[in-house]
Amino acid sequence: MTGHARDDIAAFLEGIGIEAYASEVHTSVDASLRYIDENYFGKAGFLVLPEPLKARFSHIETSETSPDFVLIGDNYDEFNNKLLDRIYLYLQQGSSLITFHKNVYCFKDGKRHLDSGAYTRLLEDATGLEACVTGKPSPMFFELAMKSLDLPKSQILVIGDDVETDILGDKIANFNQFWLALENSKAFNCTQVIQNQASLSKTLAS
Repeated sequence: MTGHARDDIAAFLEGIGIEAYASEVHTSVDASLRYIDENYFGKAGFLVLPEPLKARFSHIETSETSPDFVLIGDNYDEFNNKLLDRIYLYLQQGSSLITFHKNVYCFKDGKRHLDSGAYTRLLEDATGLEACVTGKPSPMFFELAMKSLDLPKSQILVIGDDVETDILGDKIANFNQFWLALENSKAFNCTQVIQNQASLSKTLAS
């Protein structure tokens, strides 16, 4: 749900029985903003973002000729060969590559669909560059979340439906974990495996 506004994510969580406030919602968007503000302040970027997120990045200078960095967000519906080639040329000219995540696929309507991370990996392979990942499982993402919660790890529960980014990974290993198993996969060493959102709500309430 990275491409959704904080209010929408909080409303979704409330809808499945999880009390949440927009101010408590932190996504790779927040981590990207912090990373760009800290490392590219005053510099221009080429932003590949879905429409609902553009307002949050409105303070960042943009360039369509020689950007200092390229940011790839969850804008997978608009990717095409022309856009990929354009980003490829920027990277060859020296632009850095920043991305929300490198997920190859996402779930929509109960099916796997190609995600924007697949295009990030393609660009990495084509250029030999390594993208800076601001979302899961990047350490900066979890550091930001822990800082905002101001809680010890023992009181933090990581819930995810993507094994690679939500469950595996060194930064996540010491947290209690619930895996929301939305597909048939082998079992993983989690605190608990949850089969659907309804079961998740009941478990959290118990």
